[in-house]
Amino acid sequence: MLTVRIRPGRKEEAIEIIDDFGKQPAEGFEGMLTLLPTDDPDRVTFITMWDSERSMLNSQRDVVPKAVELLGDLVIGKVEIRNHQVREMRTQKALVRA
Repeated sequence: MLTVRIRPGRKEEAIEIIDDFGKQPAEGFEGMLTLLPTDDPDRVTFITMWDSERSMLNSQRDVVPKAVELLGDLVIGKVEIRNHQVREMRTQKALVRA
């Protein structure tokens, strides 16, 4: 899970950069969710899913620094990285807006 604060008015640009970057092959990458909170319009959380802990740790060494570099000066402050091991993920088929 990667959380960043983006310069005001540039959030969509940052999301597009990460979406494009996420289309490049990375070993073990299984997908990504992008979360846009209601309480902070300039914060974005990207949840990436990996096939193993090894792939996730490799991504922190190889993939995450490249993604942060691509965002460049769009990022304000420090990037927050948190790891979670998930046993199961359930999703809804329809998009639900809060």
